Amino acid sequence: MINHKIILASKSSIRINILKNAGLHFDSVDSMIDERQIQKKYQENIQFRVKDLALTLAEEKAMKVSEKYPEQLIIGCDQILECDNEIFHKPRDTSNALTDLKKLKGKKHNLITSNVCVLNSRKIWQHTEISKMYMRDFTDEFIGSYATSMKNKINKVVAGYEIEGLGIQLFKKIDGDFFSIQGISLFQLLKFLRQAGYIKK
Repeated sequence: MINHKIILASKSSIRINILKNAGLHFDSVDSMIDERQIQKKYQENIQFRVKDLALTLAEEKAMKVSEKYPEQLIIGCDQILECDNEIFHKPRDTSNALTDLKKLKGKKHNLITSNVCVLNSRKIWQHTEISKMYMRDFTDEFIGSYATSMKNKINKVVAGYEIEGLGIQLFKKIDGDFFSIQGISLFQLLKFLRQAGYIKK
């Protein structure tokens, strides 16, 4: 049952909690799109840019949900982690997560976060934020302890870390908005929602 004027096209617990904590009243619906298939098709384009891919995926999610709920404002979100021209995904298992973390160790990687708002299958707002993440040169002993502490949670997040938890210990420096790093550019979204009349000014 959809009870609110706003729908988040995501079942991400992190994004849901961010919006709830900000006092928004909304429903959440999984877009059920095949992200990998869209990404594969998009990357075949000779003019492919990671920044554009994040925006495309966010828009695809919102548009899919808007088809079913045209009267509601749909918020679409996507985030891509890129390092040395490689796109990282959620790891298959702990071993894969550790491999990814060792690739990122001591390097800077980018988190590209895109958010869009769609009404009646028409995009009316978009925002993309690029956060620069600098991992420290951690020891093998630390990363082993980290994996043990994370347990199965390490397989549920891209590159095996969440910045709002133990993952913060992997970093020496971060240049970016904290909410965008978690997957939704909250300040920019709230500004749009106020301007559009969905929340009080």
